[in-house]
Amino acid sequence: MNNKSKWTLSRRDILKKGPVAIAWGVLASITLSTPIISRIGRDHHIPDLPKDSIFTPSSTPPKRS
Repeated sequence: MNNKSKWTLSRRDILKKGPVAIAWGVLASITLSTPIISRIGRDHHIPDLPKDSIFTPSSTPPKRS
């Protein structure tokens, strides 16, 4: 009877498949992180609001206690 498991890995298998797996991981991380970085890097502009709007930032800096 053959008692060997079907999914055994030898050192040779790891040395052959390891760099390929690392390369795929780097490629996947670059591909998936590009949209996230582009969202963070966008300029956030302040919308043009009327001067008397409650959402307009104050022209005087707040006092610190």
